[in-house]
Amino acid sequence: MKKDNVYGTFGILPKEEMLEVKQDFKKLKIGIPKESSFQENRISLSPDAVALLSHNGHSVVIESMAGNGANFTDKEFSDAGAEIVFSKEEVFQSDIIVKIEPPTKSELKLMKEGQQLISAIQLQTRDKSYFNDLLKKDISSVAIEYIKDDEGKLPLLRIMSEIAGKTSLLIASEYLSNINSGKGLMLGGTIARSKYGAFKEGDLSAILIDEFPFWVNYHRVPDIKTALMKDWEKKLEKIATQAIKHNITNL
Repeated sequence: MKKDNVYGTFGILPKEEMLEVKQDFKKLKIGIPKESSFQENRISLSPDAVALLSHNGHSVVIESMAGNGANFTDKEFSDAGAEIVFSKEEVFQSDIIVKIEPPTKSELKLMKEGQQLISAIQLQTRDKSYFNDLLKKDISSVAIEYIKDDEGKLPLLRIMSEIAGKTSLLIASEYLSNINSGKGLMLGGTIARSKYGAFKEGDLSAILIDEFPFWVNYHRVPDIKTALMKDWEKKLEKIATQAIKHNITNL
């Protein structure tokens, strides 16, 4: 019987070092349900993020087909170390629930006492009974749209807004293409000028920087309330008029 060679070029191979596990290590059980909101295709964690959590000793439970809308399969999540379950009830037995949209009324009923929730909350669209349900179950909720960084900015909200803005142009370009029975037009326009100088072709920033100086460098805005101007409606109307006049179609 042939024996395995345990010798290397320079002698016996060293044995891998065993790292000590922290005595106070607390394993987290994170649940990711499938989003049920209309046209919501996102999922809160990608397979790479799941793999990172799993390799650090945490457990991730994902509802089957939760990532289909984002083109992530159950197999990808399973290979990353997640446990795939086929009922929402099993997901909501986790210690921490991570979602994109706020939990629905039916999902709140599935949540257990003392649970942690990380998702958007959208305070303006919730009624008093919604928050009473959270309080009754002593649920600690972290609203991702209100998370601030060290500079007091809203990084998650800014990233999502930036993605939405850039994606809208890609979608518009797709519909304008000839293959989709569009007019075969390109998004673009003339060189726009502002009091700060000329901008590149079709750049709406030339107009925006005149009316909303904070817009172009929005990541430097110290307080999002700066955007709440009294005459914002008049300014937006002026922007739209100038954009049409200069045939400006992209930002």
